[in-house]
Amino acid sequence: MRILKKIFLMVRLAIRSRRVKAQPVTSRIIGLTGRAETAIAPVGTVFVRNELWRACSESHIERGATVQVTGLAGLNLCVDPDTDSEDWKRSLEAT
Repeated sequence: MRILKKIFLMVRLAIRSRRVKAQPVTSRIIGLTGRAETAIAPVGTVFVRNELWRACSESHIERGATVQVTGLAGLNLCVDPDTDSEDWKRSLEAT
């Protein structure tokens, strides 16, 4: 009898796990902030969520600057400078 209960529970959990929809990477990564590991002009490398990504940007971004993910093109992230970061504010004050 115990074996049947365990089997029933395992089948129920397996069915429940199949119902959970996986989110695509785009919905989980767009809007996150990261750090430019290399200068991005127009292509470079960024560190987002403990992962290194190849990134592209329409503007030049210095190494170490904070970036915000705006899109995904294949396996490349599209990023812009994070205008809310202290780095961005300091660079505007310097000019």
